[in-house]
Amino acid sequence: QLVRTAREWPLLVAVGPAADPARVAVLEAAGAEVWRSEADNPRERLIALLAELGQRRHTNLLVEGGAEILNTFFREDLTDEIWAFTAAKVFGEREGTAADTCESLATAPHLPEPPPMVVEQVLYPGGDLLVRGVVRRG
Repeated sequence: QLVRTAREWPLLVAVGPAADPARVAVLEAAGAEVWRSEADNPRERLIALLAELGQRRHTNLLVEGGAEILNTFFREDLTDEIWAFTAAKVFGEREGTAADTCESLATAPHLPEPPPMVVEQVLYPGGDLLVRGVVRRG
């Protein structure tokens, strides 16, 4: 969806050294800007990407990823503010009894451990829960 509007809205796609040149060419032909890191280490690629975004004066970044990318941001102390959204739903396939809920949670994928934060706002947009806070340092 983002690539379809790349000519109307700027889109930067970050890739590593193993990125398929044919796929990169498709992104560029669609109007996306492709930023390539030559670092083999994912942590080094992430640090380089954040430095590039800082040079471009992009100071706000939405990280919408799974546990691995969020853990990386938390572990490397790259997070200043957290906006945590959660749906008002039970994990797992079954709903019903408390036992079902506990069983579902026990088999859920490991979620990242966020750094300590000072909660500044709690909202309920559209029935979901949003907790917004600033990461507490030191």
